[in-house]
Amino acid sequence: NVTIRRSLFKGNIAGSKGGAIYVTLTNTTIVNNTVYGNQADYGGGIATYNAPASIINTILWQNSATTSGSQYYHTGSLSPSYTYCDIEGNSSGTGNIDADPLFVNVNLSNFNLPEGSPCIDLGDPDLDGDGIDYSLDTDDQDIDGTRMDIGAFAFIGPDTVAPTIAITIPNGGESYGTGARVAFEWAAADDRSLQWTKAHISYDAGVTYSQIDSIFGNPGGMYWDVPTDTITDLMRLKVEVAD
Repeated sequence: NVTIRRSLFKGNIAGSKGGAIYVTLTNTTIVNNTVYGNQADYGGGIATYNAPASIINTILWQNSATTSGSQYYHTGSLSPSYTYCDIEGNSSGTGNIDADPLFVNVNLSNFNLPEGSPCIDLGDPDLDGDGIDYSLDTDDQDIDGTRMDIGAFAFIGPDTVAPTIAITIPNGGESYGTGARVAFEWAAADDRSLQWTKAHISYDAGVTYSQIDSIFGNPGGMYWDVPTDTITDLMRLKVEVAD
């Protein structure tokens, strides 16, 4: 099985079928993609042959075909399914719409969705199919905590909520010997994905800090080797996270 996710297909030309994507005899999932301005004889955007492909949360717009199927085309006994897609000229099917996505600037290849795009918050409300929709399942949400958008690039609204963080280890009064390896732990949360974590140490009760680590995401903890040349009873730990 093949999954194509969060990709932009723009300006491709095929001599026969599938200007952007041609799927044959495979169970392929095409989810949250933008297929724009592609050309073929059959299926300017997507073509399938005897393939039970699932096309979900995908924009097919301004594609063209010289013979048949400007946006999509299929042959064979097994047909693909298009759900929660924005398909130019065809809104039939579960959750599909036919509305200009209002891309920011196609001439500059900026296919982001601006505020007011009809594709915002109209993706599959239960993409993972576990029976729990986006209102309670983060797997069915965009990075901003809302229902998934249609297309490769999600619209991210203004961030009005700051991350929260609490250091759990140390919690005050610990003693560490020089040269020891010690564990630090913290709990951080936000309404969006946390992008990085930075840890800082102070030896003068927080007057000045030195960064000791910068970590991708939010691991929730780290190890630190106590320097062998520093003795103080004024050590402080500061941890920062960012979304």
